[in-house]
Amino acid sequence: MQTEELLHFQEGDVKVTKEDQEMINDFARQNARLEDATEDIKELEKEMRNLEDAAGEILLVAEDDIQIPYP
Repeated sequence: MQTEELLHFQEGDVKVTKEDQEMINDFARQNARLEDATEDIKELEKEMRNLEDAAGEILLVAEDDIQIPYP
């Protein structure tokens, strides 16, 4: 019976109030911001790992008394 009700619901028109649509739009905007922020965090974490690796390499080279050229 539940499947029949679901099919009937899917076939019928869904009425969305202005307030509902505003909430849907707000959710979509907030979700997009979250996805952007998540991507930014991933990029920053990758950059941080690269910088930490570079710092470690500099320390290893510094222990060998090799001069590091600086532009």
